[in-house]
Amino acid sequence: MRRKSVFVAALALALWAGGPAAQEGRPPPGAPGQAPSTEARSPPLRGDPAEAVVVIFNHGTTRPQRRHACNEGGDVPGVVREIAEANRWTLYYLCSAATDESEAGSYTRKRAAEILAVVAAYRARGVAAKRIFLFGHSAGGWSSLMAARKDHGGFNAIVAFAPAFAGPRHETARYPWWRGRLAPEQIAYLRQAPRIEALIFAYSDDEFDRPAELAPLESIPGIRILAFDACNRGHGTTYTDCFRAGARVEIEHYLKERLAAR
Repeated sequence: MRRKSVFVAALALALWAGGPAAQEGRPPPGAPGQAPSTEARSPPLRGDPAEAVVVIFNHGTTRPQRRHACNEGGDVPGVVREIAEANRWTLYYLCSAATDESEAGSYTRKRAAEILAVVAAYRARGVAAKRIFLFGHSAGGWSSLMAARKDHGGFNAIVAFAPAFAGPRHETARYPWWRGRLAPEQIAYLRQAPRIEALIFAYSDDEFDRPAELAPLESIPGIRILAFDACNRGHGTTYTDCFRAGARVEIEHYLKERLAAR
């Protein structure tokens, strides 16, 4: 793989913040936006439920106070699409309706509930827990970890790209409560988990959280973090051809290893 990969004993700490001006970074261009939907009663499925493998992808967010302008074509990274298509796995794009409303930082807990509802819908259709994986970028990666903390029994493992919760570092002085109070609270909550199976990709030039800042979650058994520094595209590294070429083998190996292990 073309990368300076370093295994970092650390997890992801924070995503796109919730201050009135906190932003995540513009998503890549793609298909026209979709109306938010949390409908999970009849999720799409490719093939026999007993043999199907399901990948549930959750997007990032620009501001947690309002709904994400869902754009499946732009939100789902190319590497995720490529792996799902090559293996004929079902790819489900979860368009989140969760917002903070009047409670700062609550959007990741609400998203976790949305994710678990989709997991339950696939389980009800006959897909085994070992054949369901959660994927997410930024807030979506963080929310997937929150879902695992709440209930890990319905799915196999997580692949998270630059998981984040509390906004970019340059906004710390403007919105100090995000990194000063809310992020530590969610980190402490996650660290109570007896185990979370997850492969985390972190970027040293990320404007949200770099590998060095993710260390508080290193104590959670099952989490493996890769510092992927080959592309030099910061928080948007996940959406580059460089990342797709460099990370696909690692991701696919992890998924197949988990399928065989459980």
